Amino acid sequence: MNEEKLVKLLRNNESPGLGKWAGKCRRKALEELTGEKQFSCKVCGQGISNRSGLISHINGRHGKSMDVAKEIAAKGGV
Repeated sequence: MNEEKLVKLLRNNESPGLGKWAGKCRRKALEELTGEKQFSCKVCGQGISNRSGLISHINGRHGKSMDVAKEIAAKGGV
């Protein structure tokens, strides 16, 4: 399977053969193939791989409290 076809399958949420880890593996594979991150900071636009990383980024980089950071992260998926 060529890379372009694989990226298309992954973007369409088709993860053949990945079993119960399909979602996590799909996101990781897409990130490795295309550089796309699952989340992006609504404040500065930086791409972030996971929700906990987004919370830490918002808290540390933008000085928001953890509660506010969690609230923002809940809306932070790309």
